[in-house]
Amino acid sequence: MNAGARYEDSEVVVDNGLITSRNPGDLDAFCAKIIEEVREGLKAAQIAALKKTSRLRVLVGEEFHPVLRMWKDGFAVEEDTAPMMRGLVDIYDGGHHIYQCLIVASEAEEGEMCYEFKRNTTAQDQAPLDFYRDAQAPVGLLE
Repeated sequence: MNAGARYEDSEVVVDNGLITSRNPGDLDAFCAKIIEEVREGLKAAQIAALKKTSRLRVLVGEEFHPVLRMWKDGFAVEEDTAPMMRGLVDIYDGGHHIYQCLIVASEAEEGEMCYEFKRNTTAQDQAPLDFYRDAQAPVGLLE
């Protein structure tokens, strides 16, 4: 009698997180499927934890995407949710603009899309001066 479950005639069936097999001869396939499901769950949990702990975000167009990892020559974002990026992007730490970068896609690995910097410049909050400003000079004039 079928009590509402879907029936499939295969070695291993996954139905809403429930993994089943039909006979003892399917044990190898059953164990392999359990390992695969656990591995996928761990990857998803690891990416979720990285998204929660990282304050870094990359601005592409008008959308922000969380940076999962950042290193000297590049950074990684979640492969499934971030668009394919290239060219000029801005990186923020919370609300503070820290870098303006030229990037190229490097490789996708374990749920992350990695990008390499072609140029990584520290963001400036004011335009550079074309003259020397003395540190001891008066800031204003009081009359």
